[in-house]
Order: sequence, then structure tokens, then C-alpha cells
Amino acid sequence: MMLKFNFNSKKKYFQKLFKTLYIYKYILNTNLLQILYKLKKMLVLVGLMGAGKSSIGNKLSDFLNVGFLDADSEIEKAAGMTIVEIFEKFGEKYFREGEIKVVSRLMLQKPQVLSTGGGAFISKDLRELIKIHGFSIWLKADFETLWPRVSGKKNRPLLNQLEPEKVLKSLIRERNPIYSEADITIESKPKVSHSKMVEKIVIELKKNQMFV
Repeated sequence: MMLKFNFNSKKKYFQKLFKTLYIYKYILNTNLLQILYKLKKMLVLVGLMGAGKSSIGNKLSDFLNVGFLDADSEIEKAAGMTIVEIFEKFGEKYFREGEIKVVSRLMLQKPQVLSTGGGAFISKDLRELIKIHGFSIWLKADFETLWPRVSGKKNRPLLNQLEPEKVLKSLIRERNPIYSEADITIESKPKVSHSKMVEKIVIELKKNQMFV
């Protein structure tokens, strides 16, 4: 007895199978956090220049499928000039006043990842604002890690002076006690990959119930 081959039914079967496999592949390639979780608060990266706030912030925002804001870039947009030019033309005090205004405005946006300049968290007013509306993450790095990343860079106005090494060491001494007030601390070291740092941050976010 010869069995009849139903081509149409087989075709529908394989179409359904391929569709199922495609959906399964999509789920595997999609970060489950993007599907299951939403941020409760703005994630605010703080720390010294060269700690990796912008690069880690970009990676973290991609991982969580949320927006990324860079406070320094937003300040430059608002001022119509670079940070170095602001320092040269108006001085640090003027820059800090503008920084407070810009970061305060950014904090009112929907929860996403915000990278701040090295001096932003030093402002008591901004620290209080971040504590209310955000979740602060200190990327802690020592001098040996920071110096190779920032030395010779012309876009670091605080280091564009005599004895920049001493200036950086002084900033570490003065600012680290204030950075330690952040909600969590993540070590930033040359041998630790960005992906590993993002993984550590997400673990801490889960512990602190930063997802809804």
C-alpha cells in the first residue's frame, strides 16, 4: 500500500517549526532583563575622570535596553562650547553652577543611565537630589589605573596645569570620601572587562531592588 504525501500539510508544518525556532532564537539573543524588568530610578555613575563612567554607562544602557545620558556632553550642548573652553573663558565656579543646573534637569527624565562629571557628586545639592531620584554607582579606581587613561589628555581642564600627577592624587584624596557615599561601589581596574563590570552592577541592582 502506497502512502500519500500531503505536500501542503508538510509545508505548513515546517513553516510553523521555522517560526517557532526563529522566536526561540530571538528570545535567546534578547537580554531577559529587557523583557522582565524596568528601572525604578535613574542610574547615576559617579567617580573620577578616567574611571570609565562613559564607556561603562554605554555598555550598561545597552544591556538594560535603556537610554544613556552623558552630563558633560549635555553641558557642552547647553553652553555651545567645550568644557575646556568654559573653564578657560569663565572659570571652574561658573562651570559647576551650570553643571548643577544641567544634571538637575537630567535627573527629572525617565529612568535610564546617566554618566556625570568627576565633580558633580561633590556638590551636596546634587548628592541629595541623586539620593532622592536616582541610584548612585561609584566606579572606584586608584591612581595607577587612572593616570595612564588621563595623562596628556587636553580635554581634562583640571589636569591642564603644572604637576598634573599631584593634582590627580589630591583629587583622589579629597573626593574619594565623598564618592563613598554612593549607593554601591564597583572597582574599576584595567584587567576587569567592561562586560564583567556591567555584570557586577546588574547583580547589585537586583540586590537593591532597582527593577520593577
